[in-house]
Amino acid sequence: MKLTPLAALLSGALLLSATPAKALGFLEAYRAALTSDPTYQAAIAENDAGQENIALGRAGLLPQISASGSRYKVKGDQEYPQQTLTGSRRVTNPLDYTSNSRVVQLRQTLLNWGSIAQYRQGKARAGYSGEIFRSKQQDLALRLSSSYFQVLLAQHSIELAEARRDTLNQQVKTTEKQFEAGDGTITDVDEARARFDLSAAQLIEARDQLTVALRSLREMVGETPLSLAVLKTELPLVSPAPDTLEAWIELALDSSPEIAAARQALEVAAREVDKSRGGHLPTVDLIAAYNKSQSETVTSINQDTTTRQVGLQVNIPIFSGGYTNALTNQAIANRQRATYELEAAVNRTQLEVTRQFSGTLSGIAKVQALQLAVASSEKAVHSTKMGFQAGMRTNVDILNAEEQLYQSRRNLAEAKYLYLLSSLRLRAAGGMLSEADMVAVDSFFGAERPVRPPKLGSTPDKSAGQKKSARVG
Repeated sequence: MKLTPLAALLSGALLLSATPAKALGFLEAYRAALTSDPTYQAAIAENDAGQENIALGRAGLLPQISASGSRYKVKGDQEYPQQTLTGSRRVTNPLDYTSNSRVVQLRQTLLNWGSIAQYRQGKARAGYSGEIFRSKQQDLALRLSSSYFQVLLAQHSIELAEARRDTLNQQVKTTEKQFEAGDGTITDVDEARARFDLSAAQLIEARDQLTVALRSLREMVGETPLSLAVLKTELPLVSPAPDTLEAWIELALDSSPEIAAARQALEVAAREVDKSRGGHLPTVDLIAAYNKSQSETVTSINQDTTTRQVGLQVNIPIFSGGYTNALTNQAIANRQRATYELEAAVNRTQLEVTRQFSGTLSGIAKVQALQLAVASSEKAVHSTKMGFQAGMRTNVDILNAEEQLYQSRRNLAEAKYLYLLSSLRLRAAGGMLSEADMVAVDSFFGAERPVRPPKLGSTPDKSAGQKKSARVG
């Protein structure tokens, strides 16, 4: 049954409320995601399957032992002509006997270039799976960090928007009183009312962002958090170490899981070429067999036969209809593709390292600049209000100053989370991101604060000032 939009919203609200909730620090959230995130659990299973390629590749070089047995029961009649003194007559003999056979055979490859290439390819496939898994481990840390930060940023935005709404609500009341007393204009009232309406819309948007962010976090950690740890007031701004882009690129070339996976993929493709070419070469197998049979026939009773065989089997391919050549040419083309994909992976990694190294440095500068901007905006609000009391500033000036303060505080909070995320992404691009980095980030968080999941579909109430202003207009 297809749900209506309203039903879907209500269903989402019920899911959020029905899920067990508890306090969740940053590091706790990460460790919960290690056991609860379905994408990561799929990656674990994928890696487990990939590691079996070693055993699969080795199997072709190990002895192959097989055993078989059979038992037959024969019943029937045998007719044959028989010469007598008086002529020829047909004789019928009843058939009723059993035949048993048991065979054990051992086959050991002595020379098979295809099997050797397959063994090497199996190790390369396992290595590829391991690097892909390492990449997804880092991806989990980044996804968890992003979701956790988004929840905190959305909640902080709600708090700022609510404070701004309350301030603007008071401003609406003030301008209405001034207008009624003849000290203000209807323009001041309308401007304040418009700013209040805009703040209500921004509050709705912030609540929507929190709903989505909470859903994303819950799906990763398996529960809706009751509270989350928040950033400390003083966030340490640490420059990347090493401190040069060239050093980070060198680290990435050595440690990036994406590049390492591309190298393993190239190795797999190269071994496929060797395996295909092995189809042109002879193979040598050692074969040992033990055969024991018991049977009865028309001419024998309780006949036992035991044989032992040891020998070499040589297979020399002569003509396969062009199959081996085509297979080899296909493998060569795939090897060339893997070569270009390795080059592309190197380029992508270098670009990502450059982007995140620059982002981390600019993030530090941006946080510092916005800290100054917040301090300046706070002073600007105070001085504008003093100027208004002295008759040198207008209500619009106050509204503009308060809007600037709100934006500065919102931008500062966002810049802090972006700086942390850029530093983690830089570590990931260099192939260095680990749980130790998550522990380090966790130290930047302090006390836990309750999470307030918004009610889906709710809208801010109109202020008393706004209701009154409708009559004034």
